Amino acid sequence: MNYAAGKSTLQQITNSPSNLYLVRSTDQVTTPQPGVKDVISDIQVQVLPLQATLDPVSHEIQDTELKDGVLSFVIGRVSYAGLLRFHLGIELHRKTFGYRDVLDTDLNQSQLTLEDVTVEGQPRTKVSVKLDSLGHSDDLNDDRKLRVSMNVRIAAEPGTAILNQVKIPSLSGGIEAKEVVRDRN
Repeated sequence: MNYAAGKSTLQQITNSPSNLYLVRSTDQVTTPQPGVKDVISDIQVQVLPLQATLDPVSHEIQDTELKDGVLSFVIGRVSYAGLLRFHLGIELHRKTFGYRDVLDTDLNQSQLTLEDVTVEGQPRTKVSVKLDSLGHSDDLNDDRKLRVSMNVRIAAEPGTAILNQVKIPSLSGGIEAKEVVRDRN
């Protein structure tokens, strides 16, 4: 096998402006005799449409709301949820000392609900998280002001590389307490 030729071909493919290439490689190395190594490589390439993959972080966070203990916001349409990483920060206002962190954490997929919605005729995804499932419901159940920040980014799973030479944006947004809708029924 001509490694240089294979590398060149892979590089040409990954410069495609319309696809995102994710590569996972696992090597099995054996030494059948001293001074000799056998390497067996398993290379898996996943080809995803670039625009659909980046859509969740290509539009501003919209319609952020905290209602009945559920934080929700709308991002671009999610086609590949496994590539998304969410970070949530919540600060609680205290009269004497100002804001203090209540929550600053990465969220996993099981803590989120993703729902396809349409905003101004465009396909989007509504992201919802039940705050009581994060273990801080007591801090968030009174009427003090909150400051909420969210970060959404695209990231490959550990052990997987993104081969493209493209800049992958992240998305940040937030709301101040005056914009938060909290129903207390």
